[in-house]
This record gives sequence, structure tokens and C-alpha cells, in this order.
Amino acid sequence: MQNKAAIESIRKDLQSAGFSDVKVVAESFVVQAKSKDGNPVVMTIGPHGMSVFEA
Repeated sequence: MQNKAAIESIRKDLQSAGFSDVKVVAESFVVQAKSKDGNPVVMTIGPHGMSVFEA
């Protein structure tokens, strides 16, 4: 289980920086890896799907 104090701190810091509608999703992961062809990728994996960003 994620630390509730850390989640609230992240939310407040982002809101202070001007972000709105901030949602910290439980049971989510940010993964850094390299694709088959060696390019770096960042993946976000959560309960509602997955996103992949290739550099």
C-alpha cells in the first residue's frame, strides 16, 4: 500500500505548481526500459491501461 502522506504531499506540490485535477493513482507503476531496438522508453501501467513513450 502506498504511503498516504506521500501521496498527499505529491498532490499538494503539483497543485502549488499550477496543476489542477491532480489524481495520484494507486497500484500504478512507472517503468523505464529499452525497446527491442535499443531505444529508451517510459511506460505508465495502471488499473485503467498502459501508456508508452519512446524517446
